[in-house]
Amino acid sequence: MLLRSVMAYDAAYASEGGGARAFEDATKFLVGNMMKSMAKKLEIELFYGQAGIGEIASTASNVITIVTSEWAPGVWAGSEKMPIEIYSSTAPGSTLRGDCNVVSIDMEAKTVTVDSLPASATVGDIIFMKGAKDKEMPGLHKIISNTSTLFGIPAVSYNLWKGNVVSAAGALTYTKLSNALARPVEKGLESDVDVFVNPRTWSDLLTDQAANRDNAVPRVLDSSYKPAELEVGHESILFHSQNGKMRIHSSNYVKEGFAYAVALEDFLRIGSTEITFRNPGRSDEFFRELVDNAGYELRCYTNQSLFCKAPGKQLLITGIVN
Repeated sequence: MLLRSVMAYDAAYASEGGGARAFEDATKFLVGNMMKSMAKKLEIELFYGQAGIGEIASTASNVITIVTSEWAPGVWAGSEKMPIEIYSSTAPGSTLRGDCNVVSIDMEAKTVTVDSLPASATVGDIIFMKGAKDKEMPGLHKIISNTSTLFGIPAVSYNLWKGNVVSAAGALTYTKLSNALARPVEKGLESDVDVFVNPRTWSDLLTDQAANRDNAVPRVLDSSYKPAELEVGHESILFHSQNGKMRIHSSNYVKEGFAYAVALEDFLRIGSTEITFRNPGRSDEFFRELVDNAGYELRCYTNQSLFCKAPGKQLLITGIVN
């Protein structure tokens, strides 16, 4: 992935007389925004590479309503002017309905307004970022749900190369999560797992955990108790199950209908470089002069892919209704 941004001569010259600190102040917002943009795009691909960023539930004029289970707020927040493509399915060779640009987002209604909806776009079609289809890496969802060939190995021939997919058929609870983990345990999972869920699912699990705790034991006040301050809430939820620990994480990039229980030790990010601003062979040069414009270009780049060495130990939970 490559992101290019430009800086005009006047901005560079205005800070030149102030030394290195002044130049740093003049560029920090540009650099910071580029880093955030790249990190967001990478996070989306790590979850949903080759799976698409949404499924069409209905269309009305230029307004697309996304299927609730396929809605991830982090994907769409701030996506105005993002170019997208609509395909008939995620399969290679699927029909391209057309492309368009995002105009606005309604986070509550889960709708995306575009400038010109392709005429053939219909219910069930899959949305991709423009140019990503068949070019992006397989993300977490694709890896665990794969039933064909992944990384050159056919899942139909090797059971341990096939992930575990279980439907919650409603709200996700500790009991459902623990029962679903029996599937990867049967294939050899013996380590702690990290569970990534949508923020709405995280709230449901927190409520479920709090109810179970309150019904089981009274609250204990330890030495950290402060009579002048009431502190409540949790940053993460830790459960214990047959595999070991389950640490629950809330992520804006997880779609509402899904959750992922993964043994992080089985995953690698492979490739030539993390997110960087350095030019290969010229590590001290971050800016390149534009040929046809009065300014400089700054490039942010990464080359990496998600790899799993044990898909059979990973779990995808579908059918979550929050």
